Amino acid sequence: SAFWETCLFVGVLPLTLALWALSGIRRDRSVRFHAVLAASSLLLALGKYGGLYRLFFEFAPGFGRFRIPGRFAALVSFALAMLAAYGCEALLRKTKSGEGRAIHGPMFLAAGSGGVLLVLFVLLKAGALNGLCDGALLRPEVKAMASGAVLESIMWTALAALILWPAGRSGRFTFAWAGSIVLCTFVELASFGRPFLAGDTDPAVYYADTPMVKELKKDLDRELFRVNARSLENPGVMVLPRNQGSIARLFLLEGYNPLQLKRRLGEVQVDRQVVMEIVSRQVL
Repeated sequence: SAFWETCLFVGVLPLTLALWALSGIRRDRSVRFHAVLAASSLLLALGKYGGLYRLFFEFAPGFGRFRIPGRFAALVSFALAMLAAYGCEALLRKTKSGEGRAIHGPMFLAAGSGGVLLVLFVLLKAGALNGLCDGALLRPEVKAMASGAVLESIMWTALAALILWPAGRSGRFTFAWAGSIVLCTFVELASFGRPFLAGDTDPAVYYADTPMVKELKKDLDRELFRVNARSLENPGVMVLPRNQGSIARLFLLEGYNPLQLKRRLGEVQVDRQVVMEIVSRQVL
């Protein structure tokens, strides 16, 4: 699963209704506010790829102390949820006033998105997109994962269009249909996040006091020091499990820019040698 603390996922139906809410952006200042919030937060969440984060990082007071710009995705999710509510409310209001054709907009938007995704799926299967992502799609497992994700997106988009279709034919968008949107959204969000939430690793086992952790704790009773738990040469290689320092009350050397210690590189090699000796003893 791609689900993570910085992951941005709102579901097909909420996104469709949020986009439809933008049709009232000139008339409703609440829609304008949440649209601006969603757009600006998305650019900030993209970090250096969004262009806006660097500007805020350099010139906004105190902004240079923040870390992990991807967490701005939480504000994007909130803004899109509010826009989806405005979109749903607008449809209820218009259909009650006799503007039954208003429902066709989001319905065709969902159907059109499904068509685009279907074309993308065909191109993936045909190998027409193999040159993208630095050639990552040439790997069979990556290509299979991408195709599966697009196929699942087509399924949810088709379901969104089917939910909106009856209301589009009758010109009535009732609270019953709003309830079906909520139910569909809940099921989609639950299916997306389930692999992450349904972990089978016991925290007591994952954060167990290994011989290395016990040795570090014993040394910490004699003097204060920090542990370099990450490899600088091989990012992602961990000497300790993630967040083990907080659990075991060990002081770690690493941090996230801009919260890294300034004076640390001179001692890294020495610390790594000590830690690796402990790891070697543990393995042996």
